[in-house]
Amino acid sequence: MKLGILTISDSVPVGKRIDTSGPKIQEIVGPFFSAVEYAVCNDDVNEIIKHVKQLMETATLVVTNGGTGLMERDNTREALAAIPGTRLKPLERAVSAAMILACGPMSAIASPVVLKKGSQYLFALPGRTDEVAAAVEEVVKPFSLAHIIFGTDGQLKHSPS
Repeated sequence: MKLGILTISDSVPVGKRIDTSGPKIQEIVGPFFSAVEYAVCNDDVNEIIKHVKQLMETATLVVTNGGTGLMERDNTREALAAIPGTRLKPLERAVSAAMILACGPMSAIASPVVLKKGSQYLFALPGRTDEVAAAVEEVVKPFSLAHIIFGTDGQLKHSPS
């Protein structure tokens, strides 16, 4: 069972900023997966689509960070519209609530996206590390344990090793 992490940023790939959100995702949920694949791409619609599709070829859970805000180059939502799957709006609201409770009302600016495609899930989170930590700890981790790793009956569905 594999976790895919995609950092979406125009500054990380060129060395202007060090990614701390991707490593935070790996720290919190990585131990529950047998493998973790980490990638970085520019905040470009076609690049995001390409990287997400690549990760979804082998990952059970994909978590992206970055590009969900209001800036002109925040293209994650638009890119994910091209990815087939069912949006899970209740989980999107839960992610927003977790970020707002932990980081304050300005976290409402971010627009997280949660998709289900077959037995795969994708959580698209903002780039701020504190918001990512709140969302992953309060929503992604418990959801993953309940619906990906363990069944709703508590029986192990997938072994992390």
